[in-house]
Amino acid sequence: MLLGNQLTPSLFLGRLIGAVRVNAIAREQQAGKWVWVKRRKFLMDAVIACGNIFLYFSSSRIQMFPNCLEWQEGELHCYRLLYKERLQGGLAGKRGIWIEELPGQSLLQILCDRNLSLLILRAAANEFLRAHSLFCPKLQDYWSHGDPHLANVLYDSHTKTAMLIDFETKHQQSLTAQERHADDLLVFILDLLGRVPFADWLYLAVEFRVLRHNGV
Repeated sequence: MLLGNQLTPSLFLGRLIGAVRVNAIAREQQAGKWVWVKRRKFLMDAVIACGNIFLYFSSSRIQMFPNCLEWQEGELHCYRLLYKERLQGGLAGKRGIWIEELPGQSLLQILCDRNLSLLILRAAANEFLRAHSLFCPKLQDYWSHGDPHLANVLYDSHTKTAMLIDFETKHQQSLTAQERHADDLLVFILDLLGRVPFADWLYLAVEFRVLRHNGV
């Protein structure tokens, strides 16, 4: 499958954030289980604070966590809220977290392997619907992701379910739940449409919208 060559402003911002490697990530084994350990690099707090200024003036609706402890608590809170007893995780020193490895492949890898299907889109739509229905105590409102591009959505072919990962960004607090949810879906769709052949983009966008709206 050929990748699209259209790069919208929103998609550019998402990829730019992904290109700034503020955290070092390593796959490690703990007590017989594979986990992902993510550690905030030194001096990156200042880089993130400057990045948030850029995000603000670019009219983006998201921001990153400039405070390391706030990021640790925020990301772990998201994992626990979404997956509860299904997933273990915790602090990894003063500047890191560890999360039990989730099964499956990212939708980005599946798309690059030319295996993306309506079944997988249906699973992603169902996961967005489920996650957006969860009440978040930290927000005192319904939860949202902030940066759910294709690499941040996993699909498990055994259970035929999708999972959201990587919660390094958050929406601006002034946004309503409806605005945040709409922004999540826009980011996902724009990343999808920016990578598929031109002939497929409208079909996939309409199908995902219908699946997400109906929850089927």
